[in-house]
Amino acid sequence: MLEKDYKRKDIVVIAERVYLEAGGRESIILRIKKAQEVSRRWSYAELTGWRLHKYESYDQRDTDATTALVVLHLENPNDTGLSYAADYKEIMLSLAEAKYFIDVVWCDRAFDQVGVTILAHSWMYMKKSPFFNEIFSAKEARKIIGWFHDYAKLLLRDKDSPTYLTFRPYDNQEIGVGCLTILAQVLMQDYPQLAKGLMEVADSRVYGWALRNRNPDDTLFYEPIWIKSVYFYALYRKPEWLGNENCRQSFEDFLHQMPGNGLNTVYNWMFSHSYPDIMALGARIFKDGRYKWMANRLLQERIEERPRRSRHVFSELASLEYCEDYPLKYEAQSIDKYDHIWEGWASNVFHLWLFWDDDVLPVKPVEGSMILEKTSGGHYPDKPSKPIPDKIVFRDGWEKDSLFAILNLRGYVSKGGVFKAHRYAGSNEVITIVYDEPFVIEAQDFWHRDCELERWRLNAFCIREDGKWLHEPCGETPQDAELVFFKNLHSLDVSKTVLSEYYGWINERICILAKNRFFAVLDICNSNSFGEAGVRWHLKGEYDFKRDKTVLRLFGKRMVVYYPHAGEYKVEAEENTETIPVYQHKPSISLSLVSKSDRMGFTTLFIPGGDEELEAESIKVKDLNGRLAFPMALGVLLRQSGEIIGARSFQLPAVFDYGMIKTDAEAFVLKPLEGRLHFDFVNSHVTCLECLDRPSRVELDGRVLSENYWEYSYNRLSLNLPVSSGSLSIVLRSGE
Repeated sequence: MLEKDYKRKDIVVIAERVYLEAGGRESIILRIKKAQEVSRRWSYAELTGWRLHKYESYDQRDTDATTALVVLHLENPNDTGLSYAADYKEIMLSLAEAKYFIDVVWCDRAFDQVGVTILAHSWMYMKKSPFFNEIFSAKEARKIIGWFHDYAKLLLRDKDSPTYLTFRPYDNQEIGVGCLTILAQVLMQDYPQLAKGLMEVADSRVYGWALRNRNPDDTLFYEPIWIKSVYFYALYRKPEWLGNENCRQSFEDFLHQMPGNGLNTVYNWMFSHSYPDIMALGARIFKDGRYKWMANRLLQERIEERPRRSRHVFSELASLEYCEDYPLKYEAQSIDKYDHIWEGWASNVFHLWLFWDDDVLPVKPVEGSMILEKTSGGHYPDKPSKPIPDKIVFRDGWEKDSLFAILNLRGYVSKGGVFKAHRYAGSNEVITIVYDEPFVIEAQDFWHRDCELERWRLNAFCIREDGKWLHEPCGETPQDAELVFFKNLHSLDVSKTVLSEYYGWINERICILAKNRFFAVLDICNSNSFGEAGVRWHLKGEYDFKRDKTVLRLFGKRMVVYYPHAGEYKVEAEENTETIPVYQHKPSISLSLVSKSDRMGFTTLFIPGGDEELEAESIKVKDLNGRLAFPMALGVLLRQSGEIIGARSFQLPAVFDYGMIKTDAEAFVLKPLEGRLHFDFVNSHVTCLECLDRPSRVELDGRVLSENYWEYSYNRLSLNLPVSSGSLSIVLRSGE
């Protein structure tokens, strides 16, 4: 059950709040004039483009506040609404007078196209008002149209120019497609030839939902920008795209990358944005209540939970007067405000209102763990190729405190090792682990993402030389992680993925979600030469670091991280003392599990909640000749529950002895219950269990297994199973 089910009337209230928090008309116009003034004073070489555009002038928040006025006008067909429309007119005239997005210097004009698109889109809807001609004189309307006209001419002029400081359409997120389409609609009546030229360029540069199911850049920050750009194009040029399979998958993937608490997943980008308008758009197109449910969750988290997180960070800081980090300083001063510092373009209240459909009722999703596939490549002019596995989502529910994790499979999209746009070397990385709060994150800052994001900032296997982690993400041939298997079993979701060439190393990563219990990651690593390497984990929260475990606490939630190692590797901890907003990607502590060898094995368990701690210890796994199998086979015993977690390398298909169980399974969990044993396994043909009592029956995937497949003698149950993967329930006589 949702705590909140927002309606369009609630979004109108939010729109007014956004506008008031921006300071109203005079405050916004003052910032427009300041932007024009600063633009004339400073050359590009003398300024940091981010600071000028984001914080010292009219910025994304002001764009959001400006377009919110259209909502307030159209929802109030009275004197109040006319007052809001008058404010909108004065702000738009000020933007036109300043030639904003034309004269203002910024480091990447491509993103100006997002702002132009939103303002032009809001202008289209303002013109639908029955009072439009009472609000705008013909001269004022021509002035605003002229501003859009001048920008459109620059788009056509630079259509084949290099990116960044030109006005060319930006192909990465198909931003130009959306901008060209909306400007063509705005200019069609007054400048039909220019509008035709804009659409011809859009037609020549678009891939959209014809060939893609997602934005080619590997970060969710750009996904809403791409979805909206393609949506605007489809709406006016290719309505048959609306509802096709690629369109559906773009919203499906976005939904399934969100945890149940509505805290937006972040990777390859530092700041946690929120995109309820994207889920609202999906709900409108497909009449899908699951998207509406997530739109509500995202909106609730954004309005009600985010200020609490900010207060948690800044409550102990008496003053940020001498803080060098301007965004951080601004954020500290903006606690309890609706709009986040970096939002306003990718997500804005005008589109939230426009897309919201009260007739679509929220329906809680039921899907669990799954593979997400994505069309690969496709940066203009390279055509996208067929969908391939991109990420694995692990989920044991959609509640706020359901355990949630994402494993990344992809490396670069490249040809011959040449970097292409906003992908990063996240092969075989656990992006995040969430238990109502994000306890595992990437260790990013603003300047380290994409090709600049060092691998040691990820939750991944890394190489160290002379005591320093390698910056280089992959070898000369960038690699994706190979998906060996992914299985949904009775009480487990299990994957094995392999990074097969990382500077001479192979990293097998086995991930196990034991539903409502734990998330385990077992890494088996080997090389053709002796070296130093390890697994990095970046953790958030108040922490108690110990030799075998770290206890994390955040907003009343608790997670215990175990790394039982029995001397095979050492554990190092690095504390981060910076001020770190909870939803930003800077960890409280980073753990390194480090070894020197040509063969290594690492086990990490994440156990959420509860007062009782399950002590974890490493099992000395042996082969059938009694020789230690580490690290080609790994085992962990949870002492209180008696559970055994095990995995072996795909390179060594043999039976190993884990104590009370001998099996050739590639991954398994054996869980003793009252009167029975539960055994989930992947790729097993031979298994023997120690049982003091003869089983009364053996069930495989819920069906009774014939005794032709099992034999009991001398306190040992031998299994010769008809399937290689499944779930066994062994009912013992003493338990009847």
